[in-house]
Amino acid sequence: MNKLTLASLPEYTMTLPVSGVIVKYRPFVVKEEKVLLMALQSNNQNQINDAIRNVVSACTKGTLDTKKICTADTEYAFLQIRCKSVGEEVKPQVVCGKCEQSASYKLKLDDITIGAVDKEAVNSEISLNDTTTVIMRFPSMHDLDYNLSEVEMAIVTGK
Repeated sequence: MNKLTLASLPEYTMTLPVSGVIVKYRPFVVKEEKVLLMALQSNNQNQINDAIRNVVSACTKGTLDTKKICTADTEYAFLQIRCKSVGEEVKPQVVCGKCEQSASYKLKLDDITIGAVDKEAVNSEISLNDTTTVIMRFPSMHDLDYNLSEVEMAIVTGK
């Protein structure tokens, strides 16, 4: 995509709910939508995550580093980009837990709100004993590897 075409796209601003970072973004273009669709068709969660990370990075002109922000912020950013790109309304199929019949439900994505997270209220240090403390952090999308179990992911991301 040439710079002249990208310059003609509208630009929006969002505040990420966990980090509080304010970032400008643009809608995704057909090329990026195609990458997302191909990843979705692969049914490979790692490919889907890669596609989402790449689109978020591209649509924020590389100012949003998905390695440095938590998964919730990346997913929120992607949701906002998707709203401005494709539309704010989705119609997922919802299955009743009792009768197991499915029904279409209209959901306006821009009506979804996420309250800011008070990171100061979250104690990231966990004392295991008098000499050992574990320091936790919110995982980023780069920490997720669906070829591993949840326990393996927790251990690998602790490097």
